Amino acid sequence: MEHYYTTKEILKDSRADMWRAFISETFVELDCNGMSGKNFFGEVRARNVDDLGFTLITTDAYDVFRTQARIADSARDDFLVSIQTKGSSITRQLGREAVLGPGDFTIYDSAVPYHLHFANRLSQIVIQIPRKQLKKHFSVPESLAALTVKGGSGIAQIMTNFAKSAFNQSPALDTRAQKQVAQIFLELLATSIRDAAGVQPRQPMNRATQLVRIKHFIANRLKDPSLSPKLIATAHSITVRYLQILFEDEGVSPAKYIWEQRLNKARLDLINPRMQHKSVSQICFTWAFNDTAHFSRSFKSEFGMPPRMFRQSVGLNQ
Repeated sequence: MEHYYTTKEILKDSRADMWRAFISETFVELDCNGMSGKNFFGEVRARNVDDLGFTLITTDAYDVFRTQARIADSARDDFLVSIQTKGSSITRQLGREAVLGPGDFTIYDSAVPYHLHFANRLSQIVIQIPRKQLKKHFSVPESLAALTVKGGSGIAQIMTNFAKSAFNQSPALDTRAQKQVAQIFLELLATSIRDAAGVQPRQPMNRATQLVRIKHFIANRLKDPSLSPKLIATAHSITVRYLQILFEDEGVSPAKYIWEQRLNKARLDLINPRMQHKSVSQICFTWAFNDTAHFSRSFKSEFGMPPRMFRQSVGLNQ
């Protein structure tokens, strides 16, 4: 199935808003700035190849932001590969910057904030890859964030040409052929990334960067009762002991950090007038505390008074 969208069919006054909505639906939830108003042009043609999404995008200049707030509202968990076909772009993530020209590509993680800068009209093929698929080829794919791969020759050029062919021929492929094409693409992508890393070694994810990544993961799942050090370690392909080492510099254990973050979220809800209709118990359970008495004692220990009294202290009742 193909999804096609162009701003040519939209009234000029509505183009920017409609474009924001459509690219969020096509990729992941995003914010956009710097569009050229009524004259803005954008066009997207999206197709699936098995469980990979291939999208050809042509757009005028603007900036794309994947913020923590958007991540928190999103159920998607993909990596994205941007292959530059025309023009140039810059991808920023985790303090790294990938500058792309025609034929180059980069990879970035939808579960971590990023910034895409398009200075002029450009075209890209963007491939969405489920995290579980990339983990079959890289134990810690998060370390690849904003890696620049030059695609002018070698295996990288073979991969980018194959991606273009996969996009163009996808409507003619049956289910079995799509699975085979997707597997070949992932093998070529992994090989070209390893080849590039051998020429210009990628920076391994240091402890500080890993900790930032893990904190983002925790922040997105505070309402999940199953969140635990073991789950976090498994999701990041590390041991629970190494997770504990990462948090040693914070002076707190992973479990204690989760507990403190949940208490703080509950505190913010208790003083939020918009949450006044919710009882203390409802707020307690919202943030994955399963025992109101224990929650009340922990809250008092952290903030000096029980949650009900704390709420009353700022002029809110219930």
